[in-house]
Amino acid sequence: MIRSFAAIAAATLALITAGPAFAHWEWSRWGMSAQEVISASAGKLSPDVGNDRQRVNEQWRHASGPVTFDGFDFHAEFYFDQAGEDLRIVRLTLKDFNDCARLQARLNKTLGKPQDASETFNLPNGPVTINAYYWPKDRKGDFAALTSLPAANGKPGLCFVRYSPKSLATP
Repeated sequence: MIRSFAAIAAATLALITAGPAFAHWEWSRWGMSAQEVISASAGKLSPDVGNDRQRVNEQWRHASGPVTFDGFDFHAEFYFDQAGEDLRIVRLTLKDFNDCARLQARLNKTLGKPQDASETFNLPNGPVTINAYYWPKDRKGDFAALTSLPAANGKPGLCFVRYSPKSLATP
């Protein structure tokens, strides 16, 4: 069932965003190669190798690892063009779902009031609301979105932020 939620969330996000994540923060910049991002992370990230790279909006994950930013602990995933030469999306998944409301409040404070793209789906086990908020343009002209999925079937909830350059956003 959690896979269904993840698929629904991915589809929802595909409709509202090319994805957000905090590049142009810390040590990452749009356009960096996977090797540059990994090197700049000072050992925080590892390369994703093999044929099972996850894709998001036709971008490929080439690096991931744990990061702490602004008091939040995340698992960060960095998505690039297929060759790994151009950073295009960063996805930050909170390690503790209970921090999601605090993270949204922080984004609201930093980026202003978001646009709400939340949606309720009627699933066999009952209705489920996927909360989705996006900010079409942050102070740097980039696009940010926060998505949260409720806990279900004994699985924890999921809360993540995706960030991309404005040029990739498709609200």
